[in-house]
Amino acid sequence: MKAVNNLKTVHQIQQFYYREARMLDERQFQSWIDLLAPGIEYTMPNRSNCGVDIKLKNKEEILNIDQELSTGLQPHIRDDNLMTLTFRANRPTSGLSMTDNPLTRTRRSISNIEIYKHGHKTFKVYNNVNMSYSKYEKDNHQYNFQRQDVLQVIDGGLKILQRKIIIEWNVITAPTLAMIL
Repeated sequence: MKAVNNLKTVHQIQQFYYREARMLDERQFQSWIDLLAPGIEYTMPNRSNCGVDIKLKNKEEILNIDQELSTGLQPHIRDDNLMTLTFRANRPTSGLSMTDNPLTRTRRSISNIEIYKHGHKTFKVYNNVNMSYSKYEKDNHQYNFQRQDVLQVIDGGLKILQRKIIIEWNVITAPTLAMIL
């Protein structure tokens, strides 16, 4: 992959991520849906502690994180499309969701944004997220994860075509993964 060096493009993509983080932290979930491409693939694979593949001894591939991620018949933690993400974005405003009462407070910090040309009008983007989560009086947690996105230029704007979330945990210790990451 070829890194994007055009400063205008880099700035545009960085601002896209900062704006997305603010929108989610300000609970503008329905507006966030507008950042998604119609064919969005939004996944969070399970992560497991697996033994190393001895066939890869003395090779850097032995350390590859992909070996720890669910594939094939192993279910993902999240496997969403535009319809399910729209449902999730609309749930807090329905007044029917007990999980959204009281509302969750979050704050996202985006870092390590790497941008690569992926194809015609698409970019592969890696970024790290540290998210604080607070609910009730004493329910405070930190989520750390990497996002691997494919952004597509549609009608002159950026849209998320693919998002793969790689969370650091193999055992979920926080109360929920229902929020939009």
